[in-house]
Amino acid sequence: MKYGVRVAVLAVLAALRLTFAAHLRVSSAPSHIASRTLVVADGQTGLLPSASAVCLSNVSANVTHTDIAARKTSKLRVCNMVTTERGGVLSIRLNGKELNTDALAQRTCVEFVIPVSATNKFEVKLTGQVTADWSEEMSHAEMADIPILFLVAHVFGVGDDTTFSVDKFHGGNNGLKSVQVAYMDVFRGEPDAKLQLISSGGEFEMRDATFVHLCAGEYSLRFVQDGKVSGQVDASAHFALDEQYVVMRVAPEAGSTGNGIETAIVFPQPSASGSSGNPLNEYWR
Repeated sequence: MKYGVRVAVLAVLAALRLTFAAHLRVSSAPSHIASRTLVVADGQTGLLPSASAVCLSNVSANVTHTDIAARKTSKLRVCNMVTTERGGVLSIRLNGKELNTDALAQRTCVEFVIPVSATNKFEVKLTGQVTADWSEEMSHAEMADIPILFLVAHVFGVGDDTTFSVDKFHGGNNGLKSVQVAYMDVFRGEPDAKLQLISSGGEFEMRDATFVHLCAGEYSLRFVQDGKVSGQVDASAHFALDEQYVVMRVAPEAGSTGNGIETAIVFPQPSASGSSGNPLNEYWR
């Protein structure tokens, strides 16, 4: 079972700040708010013996101070991984303005193009059969060096201790001339599993809440617990150059007939089908 501090980091040198967790509530009663410190992870957990560590196409680019200062927009990617029996949808606000016209359903993600302002207050509100709130403010200096910001909403704990959390992380700012993949195990109530990414060029293994630089291409995914494969995802994931991704391990949907006990959601993906759809929303002042 998952409790306490979680790690959520995509960048090697990203110093993550405080996030907040709120207990879920099923009425209008006030919620208890508790702070949680997100710890910077080591990052890549190493390659399996068959993996190739060299990707000739993945050439990092230096980002100058002028590039950072000139950035006026950033991408915001939000995922609703609140896989509870009670329904709950998300609304997302930036500086008091609602970004999504349609509520973000469970097991879906959305991308917004947002302006980088002097102050940037993000708010995520969970509504439906359960309710909770999360917010955090970032300065222009913080946002200017973040081409893509991820917010992943999920729950942990059981019973009265069930807690709503939004994990915030971002990739390294190297001009996006690489493939960066983060892994988050948000399968509530189950032991953690490692993620293996398998391609013709090699295999990579990742712990929960870490990231890895990969060669671009097609990968199959599987989860491993105590050295044994616990589940295999039928659909492959496509990782393209100049992109950042998050792979999330979640509980299976009700009535699922898969060959494992878990489900993997990868965002973004080129196809807009299924639970890993890739809708794009443009934010206008």
